[in-house]
Amino acid sequence: MAQYENEILLLRELVEKSVSRKIQTPADFQFLTGVIQERCKETLAVSTLKRLWGYVDGYDTTRFSTLSILARCVGFHDWDDFLQNHTKRNASSQVVLGQVLNASQL
Repeated sequence: MAQYENEILLLRELVEKSVSRKIQTPADFQFLTGVIQERCKETLAVSTLKRLWGYVDGYDTTRFSTLSILARCVGFHDWDDFLQNHTKRNASSQVVLGQVLNASQL
């Protein structure tokens, strides 16, 4: 999972934004499990979420199915869809952010 570290961090941020809550405490992980169950009709164990957020050891053992469930909860079809859209978004942002437009050029 180390190869996807940045993408997983972005997915975690999107999940936190979608639930309007930073996920930091045991109560937060329990809350998130309920949200996932409600939104996606899927179950992720609290311990799985704690590993993914780095609250406990085991971050590197995250399964693609777990990432797909989280991706679905924030509007993507699955983990692969998230990766494809993330890559496109980064490429587009780099092009726009790499250029400077001065008011005098308008």
